[in-house]
Amino acid sequence: MEKDLLNIARRNLGILEKANNPSEQDVKRLIVEPIMLWTGIDVYDPNSLREEFTIRQVKSPTKADYAVLVDGSPKIAVEVKNLKEKLDDNLKQLIDYCNFGNIRFGLITNGKDWWFVDETWKNSSERVFLRVNLNSEYSKLLKLVNPYFFDILEHTASELKKIEKSDLENKEMFKRVTLEDAMNKLNVQKAQFNQKEYLDIDGQNVRNRFVNLSDFLEYIFNQSYYRYVEGIKPPEIVIVNNKEIKVTYWKDIFVKFIELSYKKLKIPFKMSDSDRRFVINTEKYHSNGKKMFSPYEIKSDGQVIYVETNYSVASFFKIFKKIKKIAQLPDDYIEFPSDWFKETKKYVEEKKNKNARS
Repeated sequence: MEKDLLNIARRNLGILEKANNPSEQDVKRLIVEPIMLWTGIDVYDPNSLREEFTIRQVKSPTKADYAVLVDGSPKIAVEVKNLKEKLDDNLKQLIDYCNFGNIRFGLITNGKDWWFVDETWKNSSERVFLRVNLNSEYSKLLKLVNPYFFDILEHTASELKKIEKSDLENKEMFKRVTLEDAMNKLNVQKAQFNQKEYLDIDGQNVRNRFVNLSDFLEYIFNQSYYRYVEGIKPPEIVIVNNKEIKVTYWKDIFVKFIELSYKKLKIPFKMSDSDRRFVINTEKYHSNGKKMFSPYEIKSDGQVIYVETNYSVASFFKIFKKIKKIAQLPDDYIEFPSDWFKETKKYVEEKKNKNARS
């Protein structure tokens, strides 16, 4: 899935390059956020990434397009521009964010080119120490935006600064060596990152104890198994967006799923154009004027949205499938215990066989 997210961003870049007047929002939604997910940043967690992050300045506050956070504190300010804008024309804006926000690193991008800024490079007017093209051999270096690799980012910036200030004859060669070294370090630390992500408190590998959402949905909709899912009880515990939640009803998983993904959807949201019921709406009423049977309220950024939770088990699965596709969620966005999945398969197949005999 990691490779898919990078390819999705590259594909979307190609589409936008041929589109008429692609907007900054197009770049953010179709390129920047898939890349953030690819780097390992949880774009749905406000403790990891904040959109429209307020920066206090002398005259009045302004907002960076994104801030990458660690424990609530900004570590990297991110400014996004239209695909056709020149980054050097907008560097001062990003540098001001870093300066007034006391943020060492900044990143500015138009989707195609990604420039890293180091605020400590006071002797440089632009402070850009690393330029990466999305389609280049150095695209892996975009992972440096993830705070998990912050030590590599700091080291790379410092090394490139030394090279820039030196009297070396072949500076470009030394820069390439530094970038290759950074990519090698990323490979090693990424492997450690993956291993850590799947270790339980006893240090035991738990990757094989769970089935991801894509594999689960592929099974359910294969050979129309979704027709036989009524009566399936949810597992007691599932992992949603790397967070363990306790479950009593399917709607518990559904509500958490919506809470973490609704910002990626166009609201009101329906399963199809012909459907008269809203899955998500800004009011408690469906498109036919009837009140939602069982609305769940989500409050975020001063906005209240309502989620219909009165669905059959099969309908929940269909909604999961559609939203996952539209919001471009990773395969493991929801993970189900493998033991529960085995029992579920057994239940569904017995039910299907019994129906075939009758």
